[in-house]
Amino acid sequence: MRFSSRRQRRFMTSERSSDLVAPAPRAGYAWDPGHWRWVQGRYVWVGGHWQAVRVGHRWVPGHWVARGPNWRWVEGHWA
Repeated sequence: MRFSSRRQRRFMTSERSSDLVAPAPRAGYAWDPGHWRWVQGRYVWVGGHWQAVRVGHRWVPGHWVARGPNWRWVEGHWA
């Protein structure tokens, strides 16, 4: 992602640098990384959290998907 000013770069960094690195694996849990969410006209950081493993499923982290000229956020989910 490219930014046109230093102010935008600073704004688009996470609240804590620890959010940028996934924690060590934890038995019985999958890590859902943090991400930016658009709320009331601005982006806010949503911190990562652990999801309890669902037997027979795999965790698909949240990600952006292109829809024509637009992009849509797909929340993390079990598949």
